[in-house]
Amino acid sequence: MFYSKIPLGSVVDVGCGSGQFTRSLAKHFDDVIGVDISEAQISSARRLQHLNTTYVNAFYKALIAKIKRLKLIFSRVGSGEAIPVPAESTALVTCATAAHYLDPNKFGSEIQRVLKPNGCVAIVCYELVSCRYNGEKVEELEQAFEEVFMDKTTPYMDSFYHLVRTKYADLELPFENIERDDSYTIEKDMMLSDFIGFLKSTALYQLFINANPTKPDPAIQFQQRAREILDVITPVHLLPVTMHFPVFLILARKTVSK
Repeated sequence: MFYSKIPLGSVVDVGCGSGQFTRSLAKHFDDVIGVDISEAQISSARRLQHLNTTYVNAFYKALIAKIKRLKLIFSRVGSGEAIPVPAESTALVTCATAAHYLDPNKFGSEIQRVLKPNGCVAIVCYELVSCRYNGEKVEELEQAFEEVFMDKTTPYMDSFYHLVRTKYADLELPFENIERDDSYTIEKDMMLSDFIGFLKSTALYQLFINANPTKPDPAIQFQQRAREILDVITPVHLLPVTMHFPVFLILARKTVSK
């Protein structure tokens, strides 16, 4: 596609973590800056090796072979409330699965500050739902997931996670024209054991386990319930499922006063 061949200036990815989403932006932009408040996450980004990416000191260089040009992807410790870039210096601000951790008023002000005139912001996150198995017993699996995992873990969610459950419906940004797009879905094939491992990596699970170290493990309980629903004896590390994530995207543009 045309847009994939023409670099689009600069982008700042807020809450970049280990840089997974940040790296996906590299082939589309001249300059890419990943910002995260966690020094550990920035250090992790520098250690990762992916798509011929090498991390060096305060920045990492990503060699994008497809377009045969050297890209600089800068990793910086900072926050969405204090983005470490000059005013009106970037064409796009992105924030993937992190906006619910930020102060919306301060984040909105910083977006306004760093965006160039007519620059854009794209905020993306996904809803956590059950896995699927060959399109079979979808409703039963989703109901079991809600009862066995979500109903037990959500009481321990922090206040920010409420925004995720409501698909950022209450997220306030200082823009006149805001558009939503809920039409995308992430689907990833994996084994049931991998899906359970993913559940154990979520903040919801960790909050529950920390508060209830002796209670039954809700991830393992869902694993057992899923096998009962599917009526299979296949080991969980050999049982293929599809992880299904509805994505919600919020888009806005910095308007210029005439």
